Amino acid sequence: LPTLKRDLEREFRHLNTGSDSEVLLNLLAIELFSNLSSPSHEGTRSVSPSSGAGAAPAPDCVDAAGRKLESLSAFDGKGPTDAQVILAVNELLRRCSGGYACVSMIIGYGLLAFRDPHGIRPLSYGRRLAEGSTEHEYMVASESGALNALGFELLGDVPPGHLLLLRRGKEPRMHNCFASAAAPLAHAPCVFEYVYFARPDSVID
Repeated sequence: LPTLKRDLEREFRHLNTGSDSEVLLNLLAIELFSNLSSPSHEGTRSVSPSSGAGAAPAPDCVDAAGRKLESLSAFDGKGPTDAQVILAVNELLRRCSGGYACVSMIIGYGLLAFRDPHGIRPLSYGRRLAEGSTEHEYMVASESGALNALGFELLGDVPPGHLLLLRRGKEPRMHNCFASAAAPLAHAPCVFEYVYFARPDSVID
């Protein structure tokens, strides 16, 4: 964390607290703005010298059933594209080590939720019918007990190193940020989530 804070100071980001959440928020904002300011809105961006040369291709994404989606949502003038968000989170996960499970809202886009590559922290999501509507509303929480208490059906967990995209009027989309890794990353959940933090009736992973 101290190294990341120094990196943010060099990028002219002022941190107001000692919270690691503020560090993650600033990193996400930096990477997202980097993609938004690129010449194309189709999700490509120049790759920094530390990660190779050339341009990064638009990433793949799958739906909640694991089916590959042929196209990602295009830029509509109100927010970033799916590909731009995915590339930003990919870079954040590359820069951050440790345990974290994050949920963020982007104005003009929707909700995104992502989890550290080793699944140290849990992250569950579910849905329920919106009151007076035929559409579903979605919820993301650290454990299923919170979803059940509010009448949400548990759909599953965000796998380690994955990003969940939730946009209004669209089905959830899941992206594996480490799909190109040479070998699967070890799943190393924190034991305290099971014996101390979580409710007894919660289901984790």
